[in-house]
Amino acid sequence: VKSIMSTGLMFLRGYEDGTKPPMERAAVYFARASEIAKRINLKTEGFVADSYLGAVLISGDKPDYDAAVKLYKGGYDYFKQTGNIPQLSTILWAYATLYRNMKLYKVAEKYYLENIQINNIPGNLNGSARAYWQYAAYFYTTGQYKKAIPVYETAIRLFKMQKDPDLG
Repeated sequence: VKSIMSTGLMFLRGYEDGTKPPMERAAVYFARASEIAKRINLKTEGFVADSYLGAVLISGDKPDYDAAVKLYKGGYDYFKQTGNIPQLSTILWAYATLYRNMKLYKVAEKYYLENIQINNIPGNLNGSARAYWQYAAYFYTTGQYKKAIPVYETAIRLFKMQKDPDLG
């Protein structure tokens, strides 16, 4: 399942093999990985594949938002129930991005804020920093620059608290 998802990621990142466009190829691999994972009861892997497939479905010229929402819903419920914060955070970010792309900004903001909330746990500086960074990027991409600045500053402060040498 993981190797199938890895191949899908290759296409998602733009790998060309001369057949179908990369996004179509990625969708095929993610759908296959999801189907196999669910058939052999690898729920986490299945919902991760679904989240990648959802990302493919909302990109491109003809986004299928309804299909992506359905794919994200299963992962959201499962990861919330199991307490898998990193995967739940990924789904929340995907939901937020989807609704931002649909120009449903209040709904998008709800998911960004939920992402910040679930990542606000001791020892999860990276998750918190990433959630704030995504929220700041939302403000920036929607032209809300004054709101973006303090949120970016919070994200940077959290990244620096990790004492990662690459972050200075």
